Amino acid sequence: MSILRQFNCPTPPTEMLAYIQATLAMPGPRIRCRCVLNAVDNGKWQLLTCAVEAFPDAARTPEPVCSRYYRDCVLHEEWFELDACLAFVASVEAGRVMFGDMEVLRSQPTSYWNLERVMLSNLYMPAAGLIVRTQFQRDVQLLREPLIAADAPYYPDGLEAAHDWIGDGGSSGYTDGRNGEVVFLLPESRAYFSALISDDGNLRIEIGGTNRNMEGLTVTGAYWVGGRIHHFSGRVESGAATTSVPDDVSRLECALIDDVGTIYDRYFEHLGRHSGLVRHRQIRDDDRLDELITAARRRGEGASVEFKPFIDPDEDLGKSQQKTKYRELVRTAVAFANANGGCVFLGIDDHCNITGVDHDFARIEQAAPSEVTLAGYCSSLLNKLCGDVQGEIDLRISPVTVQGRSIIVVEVEEAGCKPLMVRGEKPYYLRIGATNKQVPANEWADHLMPSAVQSIP
Repeated sequence: MSILRQFNCPTPPTEMLAYIQATLAMPGPRIRCRCVLNAVDNGKWQLLTCAVEAFPDAARTPEPVCSRYYRDCVLHEEWFELDACLAFVASVEAGRVMFGDMEVLRSQPTSYWNLERVMLSNLYMPAAGLIVRTQFQRDVQLLREPLIAADAPYYPDGLEAAHDWIGDGGSSGYTDGRNGEVVFLLPESRAYFSALISDDGNLRIEIGGTNRNMEGLTVTGAYWVGGRIHHFSGRVESGAATTSVPDDVSRLECALIDDVGTIYDRYFEHLGRHSGLVRHRQIRDDDRLDELITAARRRGEGASVEFKPFIDPDEDLGKSQQKTKYRELVRTAVAFANANGGCVFLGIDDHCNITGVDHDFARIEQAAPSEVTLAGYCSSLLNKLCGDVQGEIDLRISPVTVQGRSIIVVEVEEAGCKPLMVRGEKPYYLRIGATNKQVPANEWADHLMPSAVQSIP
């Protein structure tokens, strides 16, 4: 059986090890390790970020390049064969890794591994597959000074170097939660959704991958019309499955699975959001966010809309009685998730005016807002929010420019398993109108039905 999520594993996940063995059984180097290392006192090295990335498609495997050496920083690259890759995993688990002749030691006594099977739209790689993460060092900082060497490319700071060297799989911000992590990027190559095509009430789901024609593949899922769920299932034949699904459904989810329970890929679309593929037409994300902002400013704050100023990602949650801006954001996200979902817009005031986050962003982050720096901020805020919520919360945080100013949009999906809680707080929060209503734990059962949510005073 496939595991969608597995957190705090004391040892490297077996699914990751099986993937590595299968990938490196094929000819040619297929797994690359890239990391950014900082020199610290006494000849020691600090791991800023590390991505171990698999390339199961030989035609798309990049050419090896030489590591880049700067005065206080090294951009390291090496390619693994099977034994070397398994030895690297073992050394990460043991807490002592050699990158060439540079030794890096784990800064905490124990290691935990987190595994997640992600859809096409994710923060780490341009493919569906497995993401495995383990924290190796803490309290690391990217260099804020230029990286200059006679025989290596110029970078204005460590953030640009990490983004260029590792891409989405590594750090994308000075306060990114992925700093100090070793991340394994393992794209799905056996079978995955490659296209969804609607045609007069029929949905054709095309499958890509090396096993797209194997027997036993099934697409199973559901769609929603008028608030009611409808189920569908179809066998994959000749690399595709066709099933009856109306063109105008409000929500659609499905999974690709085989007869023994192996899950290969998942897909969803809901309220303009999607997991990477688009069923009807290609929608630019900026256009979609513009439409969300326009509609929110027209309606004002309410059951699914909240306006807030810039939130410092380094601000602590604080004590429960403290009303910090960050704690209010966490409470609002939890309240939305416990109700019907909603959006928080950072950079819009209570009068629906576009104020932007640019000034506060530049002051706190000490960097001008740009595509790279804003993406790093969103990633950091996402990781922080998820860590301060008890339960599984589905968030998406995106930057968008409106009237020449930067807006951060925090989209919160309705939770599949309620109630969620703010870490360290006893009451539940539920969005009622434009307020986050506290619901004591012993009263939550009265609010499980949708009708009850509408009737709370």
